[in-house]
Amino acid sequence: MTTKKIVTDAHIEIEINERYWWNTKDPEQRAKRLENEANDIKDFIRDHKSMDINDVYVVREYGYKCEYCNDIEKDENKHPECCEAAIREWATLAQLVEFGYEEETPA
Repeated sequence: MTTKKIVTDAHIEIEINERYWWNTKDPEQRAKRLENEANDIKDFIRDHKSMDINDVYVVREYGYKCEYCNDIEKDENKHPECCEAAIREWATLAQLVEFGYEEETPA
């Protein structure tokens, strides 16, 4: 395999009480509601010594790093496309001919 799973970023997610969620199909309305909730959480944390929130998660974002060119893909690619070295490791001779990396040998 030519890729290695690595952490590319991390962020915190806070789970709020379900009663604060309201259903809407309008993404802009939902974003505004979540911004208001985020501001309320920031105010709460600033004003209180204890943080009585439901839960706080550290979320790691992963990517797959090519061992040859260090390109990072969000999803594990079963068919590498980032560099010739990765393609050569993955592909069969017939595929290398098809992709133009090798000449077809006469039978």
